[in-house]
Amino acid sequence: MESQTTIQDRSTGEGQGDINSSVVFPPAGLGKLLLLGLMALGLCMFMPLTIFAPVPLALSFLIFGRIRSWSLTLGLSIPLLALALFAKDSEWSKFGMVLGGGLVYAHLSAVAVSEIIFRRLHPSQGLMSASLIMVLSGAVLVGGLSVSGKINPANEIKSFMTAQLNEYKKLQQEAQIPGEEAREVIAYLEKPELILRWLPAAMALSMVLGLWVVLFVVLRNSQVWRRALEYPYKLSDLMRFQVPELWVWPLILGLSLYVGSDYGLGEKAEIWGGNLLYALAPFYFFQGLGVYLDFLAYLRLAGPLRAIFVFLTVYTGWKYLVVLGVFDLWVNFRRFMMNSSEKREQ
Repeated sequence: MESQTTIQDRSTGEGQGDINSSVVFPPAGLGKLLLLGLMALGLCMFMPLTIFAPVPLALSFLIFGRIRSWSLTLGLSIPLLALALFAKDSEWSKFGMVLGGGLVYAHLSAVAVSEIIFRRLHPSQGLMSASLIMVLSGAVLVGGLSVSGKINPANEIKSFMTAQLNEYKKLQQEAQIPGEEAREVIAYLEKPELILRWLPAAMALSMVLGLWVVLFVVLRNSQVWRRALEYPYKLSDLMRFQVPELWVWPLILGLSLYVGSDYGLGEKAEIWGGNLLYALAPFYFFQGLGVYLDFLAYLRLAGPLRAIFVFLTVYTGWKYLVVLGVFDLWVNFRRFMMNSSEKREQ
């Protein structure tokens, strides 16, 4: 029937997917597609909420398909980026660059998360693959800009920090920012070399955490799109995150470089090793968090009390969860929470 769209059409945009096409549903309205795009654009305008901007775009992929969602992002981002290019040296140029760039990044994150579901990947496998691709792509982009000589990312960051430093000093003089807070920010901005040293780790952390948050929200609200797509995994599979054993070798390399800096390898070994360890930390944090949540379930803690324990542990002891995730590679703490019948089944 012409008034109905198959699951294949929804997942691929062209009817070439591998999902069962016998299930049909009414076509979604384009007004809802535009609403999702405007929601993403609105979230990009507020810095604390930018991390959630890919969620509406990911839902648009899952509900409306690839072609319509790509068209939506192009239709919203091209005018903003054109504004940034043609309205030179003006506030509109900065507005277009920040908002357009944020929308493009949100779109790429949404593509990564939606492909995990389209390809029916396990959340752990999909998240690690998507994170690796995005981090390597970012590194290649920054490296290419540096090699080309047209844009020096380090100088651009230093210029940005200098501008922010002058702005904070001005606000401090006008007493718009509390003195102690302003002094802390100014002391931070006055050390651009220190920030540049750990910038790769900061970029990797932000990308991985951002993808995890988007995947968490999308799976948490799976009732919105599960009628259109057959995805065999649930939110619980994401919370039982498992790092592949092969990834222990980058961990060993990072530890060797970081510790070896005190034994003749030099300062660069500390920087490279530290950045690698911080880049790997979120994966082991997710694994440690999953073990901790299973332990709370084993203790039969639920409701507000469980939420309080999780919040306090993540806020004050996230490093311990990282260590727990690392040791879980060898110990498998979950087997101590199983009864005898479950152990025999394994």
